[in-house]
Amino acid sequence: MKQYIIPIAILTLVLLSTSYAQKYFPSYESYTTKKVELAVKHYAHSLESENEGIVTSALAQIGRMKLYFPDRHFAELEKKIAELSIDGQTSNIRYRAFLVSNVFNNPVTFTAETDSMYEDSEALFTALANRLNSSLLGSNSTR
Repeated sequence: MKQYIIPIAILTLVLLSTSYAQKYFPSYESYTTKKVELAVKHYAHSLESENEGIVTSALAQIGRMKLYFPDRHFAELEKKIAELSIDGQTSNIRYRAFLVSNVFNNPVTFTAETDSMYEDSEALFTALANRLNSSLLGSNSTR
């Protein structure tokens, strides 16, 4: 585990330093079967990091990937995200894991977010929270 912390931290710094020149999330077209498999492996490992930024960034990337592939099952990621939503280090991690777990549990609710472009992870999490909130309010108003 510790052997991956430095490479992940370096990757995060590189991504942050180039984020103004590139999009935060990869495009749908950039995913191939091998890239998805590799991403799942790396994101699963990132979810185990002790660095909150790495975990929340991985959650955002996983959420975006699930929006792209709502019918695809990512069992390992789904299990880790469910665990983080309960046992995450911080309330920030737990909340973001909760949002992403809702994308896994009910991707149909978030279909409007699939085609949207998000400038960063906060924009994605805000959109997910707003959709979940409006979905819950809509459910409650019909009772």
